[in-house]
Amino acid sequence: MIIEVIHAGHVVHRQPLGLQPLTIGRGPDNALVLRDPGVSTHHALICRDGSALLLRDLGSTNGTTLDGALVSGPQPLRAGQVLRLGPRATLRLVAGGDGALPDLLLESTDGPLAWPVTPPRFSVPDTDATIHLQPGGIQLQEAGVWRALRLDVPFSLGARGFVLRVLSAPAQTARPTEATLPYRLSVDLARSRAQLRSPGATVQITASTQVALLHVLAEAHARGEHNVDDDTLIRAVWGRAGLRQHVNNLNVIIHRLRKKVEEHGLSRDFIERGAGHTRLRIAAVEPA
Repeated sequence: MIIEVIHAGHVVHRQPLGLQPLTIGRGPDNALVLRDPGVSTHHALICRDGSALLLRDLGSTNGTTLDGALVSGPQPLRAGQVLRLGPRATLRLVAGGDGALPDLLLESTDGPLAWPVTPPRFSVPDTDATIHLQPGGIQLQEAGVWRALRLDVPFSLGARGFVLRVLSAPAQTARPTEATLPYRLSVDLARSRAQLRSPGATVQITASTQVALLHVLAEAHARGEHNVDDDTLIRAVWGRAGLRQHVNNLNVIIHRLRKKVEEHGLSRDFIERGAGHTRLRIAAVEPA
């Protein structure tokens, strides 16, 4: 299914609904950003429950309606319905786009291993299990038995534990924005440590690969260049031999860095991942 943003009677943005929950709001850390003053910072959420799509209002100031009815709890969605966020922002659901799936990461809950998951089928390493990815849901097949999997919910295979997470999902905006987050970053490459500060929290980063990545991004940000291409980042993390590393390894590092930042209450979108490049969306780089 596809969600369309309607402005002045015209479709100004179309976005497929995949497996990842879609957060909608005015804040830049949403997956769909609506620059409308009547929309709350975090206004609504569309997520999957098995094969069904559900709409939730996130306690918005001006409310969410579905086909004119005020949303007060989880509401199932179908093609043809119209959503209104606040008094003006209008969205429409249309059929199609079911081939679009976000990139997923399978993490071991018992250690540091992780693997990018490729659709439509992925064999879990060192097991006889297979993960089947379909737009309507995720299924695990093991010894002829099928069971449904959900994102961010741990599951076990024998004595081993795993969890599926979204690997990378660049924010989509109905109207481009250059908004930055009020964060400040300092990187000490020699001591392999970095610090990301917001007005209310501080995150200490010590993983060497993450520090090396942030060092290159911080230098580019300080020079006003911002976007750094993937080859430059891969060289910084793995050296000359790093060009043989798959770009998914770079995505894994960014995913883990975002996850660490989120655990401290900061926005994962302080790093913006684009097609072949990455940049920081922060207020300033400070001396270490």
